[in-house]
Amino acid sequence: MSEQTGQWLVQKRMQRGWDRRELAGKLIEAGKARGIRQLPDVGGMVRDISRWEGGGHVSHTFVRLYCDALDIVFAEFPQDARTRAPHKDSAGPCVAGNSFSGSASIKHEVMMAADQSRDHAADRARPGIDDITVEQLQADMSTLSRLTDAGAPLTAFTEARKVRDRITDLMDRRLWPREETDLYRLLSCTQVIMSQNARRLGYHDAAEGLLWSGFSYANIIEHNPLRGLIREQFASLKYWRGQFRQASEMAAGGVRYMPRGRTGAALHNIHARALARMGDPGAARRAVGLARDAWDDGYRDDLVEIGGFEFGQILARLHLMAGEALADADAGADGQDAAGELERAISLFDEPQPDGEQYWSGAKPLAGINLALVRLRSGELDGAATALHPALTLPPEQRSSEITTRLAIVRDELARPPFRDSPQSRTLGDRIENFTRETVNASLRSLSG
Repeated sequence: MSEQTGQWLVQKRMQRGWDRRELAGKLIEAGKARGIRQLPDVGGMVRDISRWEGGGHVSHTFVRLYCDALDIVFAEFPQDARTRAPHKDSAGPCVAGNSFSGSASIKHEVMMAADQSRDHAADRARPGIDDITVEQLQADMSTLSRLTDAGAPLTAFTEARKVRDRITDLMDRRLWPREETDLYRLLSCTQVIMSQNARRLGYHDAAEGLLWSGFSYANIIEHNPLRGLIREQFASLKYWRGQFRQASEMAAGGVRYMPRGRTGAALHNIHARALARMGDPGAARRAVGLARDAWDDGYRDDLVEIGGFEFGQILARLHLMAGEALADADAGADGQDAAGELERAISLFDEPQPDGEQYWSGAKPLAGINLALVRLRSGELDGAATALHPALTLPPEQRSSEITTRLAIVRDELARPPFRDSPQSRTLGDRIENFTRETVNASLRSLSG
């Protein structure tokens, strides 16, 4: 079709005061009135209108729909488009209904069906994104994961939200199924990252809402590693909120999605932590054993490739979670198993990672807090003070809710016999109290007030 015809289409639209979106709606209504099923959505139709108004070819089907929408007769349509469109009567309206008969009717039906198929295929053949875009978004996930590990939850949350918005904008385009799957996967990952940082800022309700969104996206594409990971995050969130039974149920249910690898082991360990806090140390220890069995050094999936503390295959994390579970399960025992797991975690956190990457800034301090608990329960006040040092020297922006929640349990231990009347114990308790006052969340509240 010529540029002149494209200008004619623009003129007819403008005479009626329609923008392209309004015209798109009119064309879709006309198509439905004719019983045409395979029509683009409004966004796709707007793109087609732009192409036609720029001189692109209007198919037989859409010449007729233009006539219907503009309420014009076929003869009014520009010559170059009419020569391509079979019609019954050039002096009458474009709308022919079912008045065709014989060979003309057969030709009309065949040509319309062919046009519908071609237009539908052509519209679907225009992918909305390319491989480079997906690769860049995948790299963004790794960057966000590292930023989360750096202990800057507010910055990481803000940057993750920007990436999320970029992905949702891309999803407004017409996409190949594989592109849509990639974007849903990446969108779900941003919800995990945003939730993790919201939780570390102390906004647990928001963190839970973000996880529900992430799970919905993972469900759409039936992505089991993500479904398992988000179940793990849910269980962990419930655990840190003190909802131990719900944490136990969520973790146990998550194993059906990911029975092995990093996520499978984490689910068993969270189950163990919840069982320990529910007063079932035997079941907790068995769950820790299942976590060891589930761990697989060679396991890889598209989440592991993102890397970082929440996605990567990090052995130190396994020992940290097992040590925390055993610290509570063995609260009345000598705690040797728990101490062994935690000391192993600390030693692994001290080892340099490949490519110079860093573990989550709160990982080693959290292991130290749990080790301090074990030592206090064994009567070792000096050893507990030494283990707490990495945590109590964290800057305010890295004092996450996991750190402060676990420190509160340490403070309770210091207030009990035999440490209650010890000057060293009171000094340590005061340090913990002052520490928890100066957190990133407390700073944000003071700024907003």
